[in-house]
Amino acid sequence: MKPAFFAPIFVVLANAVPLTNRSEPVFLVDSEHHPHVAISWPTKDGIGNALEAVREYLAPNDRTPLGKNLSCYVGLGGNRGDLGLGRPGAVDVRVGFYKVDKSRPLFENMADGGAVTVVFSSLKFTAPARALPETTVHHLKFEDPNNVLGCAGDPELLVTWNTYDPLETMGRRLNRRNGRAGVLGAGNTTGSKVTFTTDDKGLVTMTAVIPYALFKHADDPWLRSNPGDFIEPVHFHIEFEVVAKDAPDIQKPS
Repeated sequence: MKPAFFAPIFVVLANAVPLTNRSEPVFLVDSEHHPHVAISWPTKDGIGNALEAVREYLAPNDRTPLGKNLSCYVGLGGNRGDLGLGRPGAVDVRVGFYKVDKSRPLFENMADGGAVTVVFSSLKFTAPARALPETTVHHLKFEDPNNVLGCAGDPELLVTWNTYDPLETMGRRLNRRNGRAGVLGAGNTTGSKVTFTTDDKGLVTMTAVIPYALFKHADDPWLRSNPGDFIEPVHFHIEFEVVAKDAPDIQKPS
């Protein structure tokens, strides 16, 4: 096992019920089973771009090129773990992408009005598992607040959170300037769709369809949302929590 695993695994254990109080096995990711990542988007020529690969669990700094202008990683932990918002007994997982060349578009030749589809599959755990859709977060990271937000620039606003849960606050950190609560969940009006399945082997798959317009910073003043109309993030990831398939419902942390 590579040293890069140590920090993510600590995050998983931090979400667990104290081991001294547990009589059942600890629920963990099977890090020896590598998940599959696929990302695609429509292009202006009508052909479309599609990239896919198998990735082992590593830290974001250990990301590797996926194709076009994207590098990719899959990892444990995420914003919830970092902010102390993880549910007891749940495992935080994420799939992330970075621009290889920050001067080039995130999605090469992206069609106007298009959406990005991310399929994160073959997630194996130490027991059959199920995802918690309401914990899904699409996290965007920007670099220069003056370029992104103009006169409203603020170094503290270099992120945007798009969430599944309309009541999500990210520990009271999410507001209208850095997030869009509920835009990924059921009944949204953005055209996004996030679904989860568990197959007969207990492996989890996430499929997320996210309109390109949701890659714009929440506080960006420009009204247009097609490629070239706004400053793109240099990084994004999608994270969610997973529990054992037969685990009881877990209360959301306050």
